Amino acid sequence: MQLADLALDTPQCNGVTTTADALTAGIPVLTCPGSTPIQRMAASMLYFTGLDELIVSDLPSYETLALDLLKNPGKLRQLKQKLQAARANAPFFQLQDWICAFEAALQEIWTRHCAGQAPTPLNIKAP
Repeated sequence: MQLADLALDTPQCNGVTTTADALTAGIPVLTCPGSTPIQRMAASMLYFTGLDELIVSDLPSYETLALDLLKNPGKLRQLKQKLQAARANAPFFQLQDWICAFEAALQEIWTRHCAGQAPTPLNIKAP
């Protein structure tokens, strides 16, 4: 996979695991989110990786950007460098922080339940 220059996330059948694998391997991913949660998964990963410039809103933009990146290796190289730099601190790559935040959310839910409080939206930040 690391030999690829760019991964194309298809709008109708979003990659999810393939997108995560590509980003982990250092390959930029281009996506055009759809209307369902699964069709927006790659966009979320790109957003939390700091590569939201690879999220486009329509298919003509998707095609235009894909061709532009493939015709301009310098732009693609910059995206790969940005992705490599993101591995150090982008939320997408900070699994331990996510686990700690998830555990904190579960603890808060349990505490509220035991106190007889109604469910409420939570906004738990990673420690």
